[in-house]
Amino acid sequence: MTPHPYPAAIAARINESAATPLLPNAQFYHTANGYWIAWQPETAAVLPPDLPAGEPCDWVEGAESLAELASLIESGDYEALLAEDADNANEHAQERGCACGCAHG
Repeated sequence: MTPHPYPAAIAARINESAATPLLPNAQFYHTANGYWIAWQPETAAVLPPDLPAGEPCDWVEGAESLAELASLIESGDYEALLAEDADNANEHAQERGCACGCAHG
């Protein structure tokens, strides 16, 4: 697994909606299924290949390594986890009678 040299356009896209800009030492990796990962200590930005302009990328915490995160994404398990999270949020909204897509309880 070889990280890519700093891709300025990808970093700019990730930083558009980031609460905190990427660290200068972030490592970038482009997965086989088209995701960009900006790996840095403690968090990683994940930019899906089909993310509409202006939409924020995902921020992942707790992955042990870039290799682990890349494997999760390339296996399809990452998308399955996102779908599960979305289903749980929809369930919450139905239970609470809430239609705002929120996470309050």
